[in-house]
Amino acid sequence: MLIKLMKHEFRATSRIILPLFLVILVLSFGMSFVVRNGENVTNPVLETLVVIIAAAYFISLAAVFIVLLVLMINRFRSNLLSDEGYVMFTLPVSVHQLVWSKIIVSCAWCAVTIVVVGLSGFIVAFDLSFMDQFRAAFAELWQKLNVYYALNGTAIVIEALILFFVAYAAGCLEFYSAMAVGYSFDRRKVLMSVVFFFGFQFVMQFIASVAMLGFNLEEFMNNLFYNFGAMSSIHLFFGISILCTIIYGAIFYVITTQMLQKRLNIE
Repeated sequence: MLIKLMKHEFRATSRIILPLFLVILVLSFGMSFVVRNGENVTNPVLETLVVIIAAAYFISLAAVFIVLLVLMINRFRSNLLSDEGYVMFTLPVSVHQLVWSKIIVSCAWCAVTIVVVGLSGFIVAFDLSFMDQFRAAFAELWQKLNVYYALNGTAIVIEALILFFVAYAAGCLEFYSAMAVGYSFDRRKVLMSVVFFFGFQFVMQFIASVAMLGFNLEEFMNNLFYNFGAMSSIHLFFGISILCTIIYGAIFYVITTQMLQKRLNIE
């Protein structure tokens, strides 16, 4: 059933995010022309067009991440906390499946967004000499990482990606938890959601600050390097970071699911 929920979520969100991807890629070709020929344009009309294309391109790059965030928040609200929630909570699925479908789809769109933005950059900078140089440089870097560090180079890249997406999922859950609590009130649901979001931020930062009192990060890293060596220390650091981020996200996951199960107050 989780797969069906994800398919439904992908269909609902793709109507908004895919056209934006298309706009970015189209503007990339325009920006590519601007990069190569912008300095040679003397016609006032074309100069204005060049400025418009450049501005639209950079705005679209910023907009795609903002839209992704707003879409992630709005889908949770409209799908589970508004009238649509009456239908969703009558389905033979658990609250956990509903929440996980949102998290997985949001992370997937985040990954696709990064790929599209990266592809956009390649289109803007594309020429044969650049691509040849990039391929050669990337191949050389990858070879050195894996030859010099054996499999550690690949492992570090994988660990960094895992940390990024775990952190992104934890961020989604922080928004979800704030809305789940805020929408449990009878009035001013949006306002209460905002209040609880910043309240959660304050509490978690306060706890982190207290926990860091007397903790010397530089000394900790030096001890890791001294006791375990460079590569093992890096892996341990990533492992500890991933574990702490999972715990951080788990706190908000529990808040979200418990509020949806016990204090649900649909509009």
